[in-house]
Amino acid sequence: MVKYTSRFHYEIVQGAAAQLTLALPASQALTRLTGEQIRDWRTTTEGDRQILTIEFIKPIEKAYDLTLYSEQAVEDATARALLNPPQPLEVERESGALKPCG
Repeated sequence: MVKYTSRFHYEIVQGAAAQLTLALPASQALTRLTGEQIRDWRTTTEGDRQILTIEFIKPIEKAYDLTLYSEQAVEDATARALLNPPQPLEVERESGALKPCG
């Protein structure tokens, strides 16, 4: 089992965001998400990925922090796992890093 803890920091430079969307592989299970002002969230399947849509109580402004917890089964324990973390959609710029745990 590969477990992911994905932390996202959004900076809203203009206007406000009523929702955020992220993509996860279809084989990955979202186990939990944390963030302020979340009204509802849902996933829909599109081909080989899931689209996670998060709706807010009121549109978010300036900055927002979101943490996703997900996991993915590994079929062969001796094989190397391909890391495929969740990715934000509909963003202008992004940067990130992978950090091993354990």
